Amino acid sequence: MASEKVNQAVLPLPNPRMDDLKGTVSDFGNELTVMNKQMEKKRVQKEMLQKTVEAKREHIEALRAEIRAFIAKETELKEQEKLQLARIQQSNADLTAVKTKLAKSRARRDEFRQATDQLVRKFEASSHDIAREYSNLRLRERQDEGVFTDDDLDQKMEKQAEVERLNSMKNALASSSPKRLPTETMKNIVKECELMVDRLKKINEDLQFYEASLQKRLEMLRDELSHMRPEQVINNGK
Repeated sequence: MASEKVNQAVLPLPNPRMDDLKGTVSDFGNELTVMNKQMEKKRVQKEMLQKTVEAKREHIEALRAEIRAFIAKETELKEQEKLQLARIQQSNADLTAVKTKLAKSRARRDEFRQATDQLVRKFEASSHDIAREYSNLRLRERQDEGVFTDDDLDQKMEKQAEVERLNSMKNALASSSPKRLPTETMKNIVKECELMVDRLKKINEDLQFYEASLQKRLEMLRDELSHMRPEQVINNGK
């Protein structure tokens, strides 16, 4: 009993201010703990945001790289398009040149065909004239002499053969378009025409010489007739 009294005697006196301070310190400690938790939470959020931002940044860089690649590809495609356009234009120019050359070639072929046809017609007309003139001259001579020889018939057949060759050449040219004739065939036709011209010139020269001879002989005959007496002419006619 005595000890209990002593202990009660040494108990401190209540101090409301100290209790308030302790309560305040305890509250501050609780608030600090809460703030620390909030700070930790915000730090975690900040780290997550930084990671998100970094991921977004990497994604943006990847998109920029893709955009740069697309731009480079577009530039390359534009260059290829320019090259293709240039090739197309060159091809069109070449095609136009080829068409122009083909048109000129066709025009030259048509001109050559017309010239060949004209030459053949001229040859045909000349051959007919020569053959007719030759036949007339030979007929007049044979009428004057009263004799026909085998050589005359051979020459007549030769001239007819020349005429037939000209006609066959004309028919061949008329039935075949120069556009479809090979170049070698055209050269052979031209060579044949040139040879034909030379032969016709030679025949014409021979006929002119022969005609001059006949004309001279006719003049001599006329001169003889003019100096003959009428009874001699009658007797010769008999």
